[in-house]
Amino acid sequence: VNECENEQTNPCDRDAFCNNTIGSYSCHCNQGFVGDGFNCTGENTNKKRTRHVKALQLMNAGFFGILIFLFSSHIYLIHVNECENGQTNPCDRHAICNNTKGSYSCQCKQGFVAIIPHPSAWFPLNDTHKTEEIEERTNSGIKGDEVYLSLGPDGTQDGSYFFRGPGANSITFSDSKLDIGFPITIVCWLYTYDNNAKTEGFLQYKGIHLSANHKELKLSSLPSNDQLLTGTLAEKGWTFVGVSYNETTPEVKLWIDGNVVNSTTLTADFDSNDRQLTLGGNNFKGKMAQLMLFNLTLTQEQMQGIKGRMKLP
Repeated sequence: VNECENEQTNPCDRDAFCNNTIGSYSCHCNQGFVGDGFNCTGENTNKKRTRHVKALQLMNAGFFGILIFLFSSHIYLIHVNECENGQTNPCDRHAICNNTKGSYSCQCKQGFVAIIPHPSAWFPLNDTHKTEEIEERTNSGIKGDEVYLSLGPDGTQDGSYFFRGPGANSITFSDSKLDIGFPITIVCWLYTYDNNAKTEGFLQYKGIHLSANHKELKLSSLPSNDQLLTGTLAEKGWTFVGVSYNETTPEVKLWIDGNVVNSTTLTADFDSNDRQLTLGGNNFKGKMAQLMLFNLTLTQEQMQGIKGRMKLP
């Protein structure tokens, strides 16, 4: 599907260029405009015309949600209602815009569903595809001796990979073809065990480091290993987890079961030069399945749609 083909399917802002790619697309603001491609504003529209108020920065905890102004020596945060009128409403015409503090969410109206983009890379991690990318767009991963096929999230035999713990328990993808740029969304199904008292890393890519124990999901940045976000996992069993990052905003979100559980604005970008994808490793004991990487930031409805494709027992 060519999402850029006409105005009805073009998901980008009217002041942005839509670039169609294989199985996906990307949006880039036109010259003279700033934003993430889905919401673009003129570079001069952020400047107040009064003498005493100077606009410092246009921030966002969703997309453009909070304006920060400097008045004398004081900082004021002014909430922006993106859903207020048609010009600022970022949602589709067949969606309901819900304004929240510093952000917003879009929900499709009854009778409509969110379009789920095709992943830029998709590793089912099962007996059918082993460590192969589903369309062979990159080389297969190198699996350690302590990684075995196991039951999947839907109860399918050999529908996931089990990482045993200490030892050679990682899958490494080092092919230079695997270069998913920013913005990026990474999702997978994760299974942790009650005896995982210590937080262990299970995914590393482009400076993004996800780790977990049986209660907590944690996002850190590499190589500094600074902790950025945390979220609470179900006590046991399979959980749909993910992270998304938009370098334009620049906002990073931590997802659990299709919902944003935490978010923050980064002061420094992730390492875009780190192209090696590593799953498991160290002492991580758990299971992983259906790893997907997207070259865009997904919406909540898209995340829920992907989660809903896996029919849990």
